[in-house]
Amino acid sequence: MPAKPRKEPYPEPVAVLLSQGDASAAQQLAALAEDAEKPLAKAARRALHQLRLIGVEPPARPFTAATTQARSDTRAQKAWMSTPSALGRRVLLFVWEDPGGGSSILVEALLDDEGGLTEISGSSMGRRRIQEHLERLKSRETWVLEEVPVDWARHVMRDAVRLAHATRSTQPDGTSRWMRVVGEPDRDYPVHPVYGVLDPAAVQADPRVSADAAQLFTEKPFSSWFLEPQRMAPAMERLAAVLDSKLVLEEHQKRERVDRMLAEAADELLTGEEMARWQRRLEDSAFVLHFAGNEDAAKRAVKHALSISPEQPPREQPFFVNLVERSLALVYAMLERHQEKSRPGSAA
Repeated sequence: MPAKPRKEPYPEPVAVLLSQGDASAAQQLAALAEDAEKPLAKAARRALHQLRLIGVEPPARPFTAATTQARSDTRAQKAWMSTPSALGRRVLLFVWEDPGGGSSILVEALLDDEGGLTEISGSSMGRRRIQEHLERLKSRETWVLEEVPVDWARHVMRDAVRLAHATRSTQPDGTSRWMRVVGEPDRDYPVHPVYGVLDPAAVQADPRVSADAAQLFTEKPFSSWFLEPQRMAPAMERLAAVLDSKLVLEEHQKRERVDRMLAEAADELLTGEEMARWQRRLEDSAFVLHFAGNEDAAKRAVKHALSISPEQPPREQPFFVNLVERSLALVYAMLERHQEKSRPGSAA
């Protein structure tokens, strides 16, 4: 009978935690696996695997002040946030500056509405290189990136980490390490901070702040907001039936049919949860736009955010009807281009 392969003994701290065998021990092993020197980290990963085989998992870490060592001298002092995309994706950047004048640390994270934190990385970098990187990101056409209050950014990151823990069994590599640089927020935010810099009652009452959703969608970053084309197929078929109808209709009759179809599509495509996410995207965008100095666009975004009620049917909310209409127009234009290219004699 062949001899079993010899297993290396565990170092004493790992062996003690393995014999303890509970969730607290698993949490400490997970921390060692990520942050200890290579031999100890390797042993910790082996021990953590042994615990998982018997059903013991480390608890989701809330990154409290104690576990993150989030003292004022170690936390990032500055943060930048992008406006969210139509899919709720955004970039967050944190910079810790060495008080002694040495290299800074840049932490960059990618978040989305449904999965929380999806990517995180960090590196030591000179201030000039950080500024050049920020300028490159700011030059993108589909978003606005601006410096925001760092404590709010920490709050957003904490929520993103918690959401990632709730939706996935594994976290992006380096999460624990780089979250110690980000740090824990100093307070909670039961109300979005945009309403602390823009008075909601004043915005709603100001007739100079446009409530026209179609106009909002002509401006950066909202001009890049559409529903996913693959979701639009059923509504696209109904729109084509209206536009291609052989019935002789007056223009106003055809428009009435289109409006009715748009209302039905909005109700089908947007749930209460999705409407709440769009409302949050508007609030987040308004906050970034405010700090970017675009106060008018920030107020328009707030006005539309305040107009949204997740409890009301989407068909009764102009923002969502316009969102569906422009998404259908995009798909229609894509199909037209495809058909044009498919015609005999067309240029490749």
